[in-house]
Amino acid sequence: IVGATPDTQKIITTLRDNSWAGICIQGWFSTRSDRCVIDSSTALLGTLNDLGGYVESHATDQVWIALPMRDEAQITL
Repeated sequence: IVGATPDTQKIITTLRDNSWAGICIQGWFSTRSDRCVIDSSTALLGTLNDLGGYVESHATDQVWIALPMRDEAQITL
């Protein structure tokens, strides 16, 4: 998950409460737009600059972006 927003914590809680969905949260990546503290049971995996390398080396299936649209310029793929 990218970003630390109130929505990030909601996503984490919802996915953990619904394990039947088969989505395992590896952790989250910080950005300049972080707006809250994520619970300590979710690993901080690095900054947005670390995301690409992590995805490539860990066979990541999904990346969830939890940033407001006004921050879209931070994400360049």
